[in-house]
Amino acid sequence: MRKLFIACLLLSGNVYAQNVTDTFRFTTDYYFLDLQGNVGQRQQIVGTYIRDFSSKKVKWTNITTANSANDSSDRLLPPEKRNAMEGFSYALGAADMTKVEFFHDLRSPTMQELSLVWDTRMFETFAEEHFGDLQLNMPYHLPGPTNIPLAGAGTFQNKDAQLILTGTSECDGEACAVIDYRAFFNTFELRTGKETLVGRSHYWGQVWVSMATKRITRGTLYEDVLGQTTSQGSTKPEPINVFRVGLFERVRN
Repeated sequence: MRKLFIACLLLSGNVYAQNVTDTFRFTTDYYFLDLQGNVGQRQQIVGTYIRDFSSKKVKWTNITTANSANDSSDRLLPPEKRNAMEGFSYALGAADMTKVEFFHDLRSPTMQELSLVWDTRMFETFAEEHFGDLQLNMPYHLPGPTNIPLAGAGTFQNKDAQLILTGTSECDGEACAVIDYRAFFNTFELRTGKETLVGRSHYWGQVWVSMATKRITRGTLYEDVLGQTTSQGSTKPEPINVFRVGLFERVRN
């Protein structure tokens, strides 16, 4: 208990000397399953995210995707470079990233690439903007819009996103506070090309916050998606079952 008390004191105190930039690697695996839970295909997307605090800008680079081999979802084929978001830069903490205009200069990014941007902002918000609202082991219900636009591709409805300060841990040799987050029973509608996907989502994970700098050092994401997709001209919807696993980790400069 004393350790937790000291951690909270440090986090609520002055900001220590910090690096001008933070670099992260964000890896997300998409598992496509049948309704019995058997994995049919896996896709992995990896991107490098750089935060520059002197210019108050962020940038994405080195984005790759890799698909699983036909004989095993455990074995990934060589990754392929994606150029749609290469060098994509915007203001740190930009508030309009759910609008279609935010991405208008990009060359046909996939929903997986756009999710890198949105999930990263979620990590930053949970880790750095709500710590002062948290009490140890007490759920904090996040305010804000529940109906979130998906840049012209649909909407996502957060039912009840919660944060819980659960304790302290060490991450990359640095003392950190650990925050659990969870949001269950969410719903969404997604339109991609000639297909419409409707369904529900449960997501949860953790973020680690440095006690020395008050910055995020690490984040995890788990999401369970179940829905049905309808193609243009088809009257019979097809089920879809996707599980996502994400790791947002700092890269030492």
